[in-house]
Amino acid sequence: MQTPGELQPIIVSEPFEIVSIDFAGPFPGTENGNKYILVITDLLTRWVDAVAVSNTTAETTVDILEKRLIAYHGSPGKLLSDNGAAFTSQLMNAFCMNHGIKQVFSSPYHPETNGMTERFNRTMKAMIKAHTTEDQSKWDQHLDMHLYAYRTAKHETLGLSPFEAL
Repeated sequence: MQTPGELQPIIVSEPFEIVSIDFAGPFPGTENGNKYILVITDLLTRWVDAVAVSNTTAETTVDILEKRLIAYHGSPGKLLSDNGAAFTSQLMNAFCMNHGIKQVFSSPYHPETNGMTERFNRTMKAMIKAHTTEDQSKWDQHLDMHLYAYRTAKHETLGLSPFEAL
């Protein structure tokens, strides 16, 4: 029996059935004006996409979701996020409705609901810090290689890399 406030496990049976999104940053500003990373995570395969961005607006978020999620993987059934302004905006709500996506928000009292993306954010921050000790204005130019390393590394819980799981 579940006690009040107890978290329910998120059950996922298909790739891109439930996708989690979050912003990481701010990071030092780059030559391209980027300070944040929008992180998109498939909860089943642990496949992650991450895009360097200059802001955390709903417009930027919707544009990237359209180009990097919907265009490649189709519409997820559910989109999990925190209660950030970009994710709770009318624009995001309309975007989700137009694509048949149900929005799910993590509780402010249980941010671990979005824990997979939060863990990736910590990993990415460590990778960026390790590879940009001299010139922090170019971290965004190395983002794709960091993604490659993450996507091809075996995950303990899966027994596979996200690349293999997809």
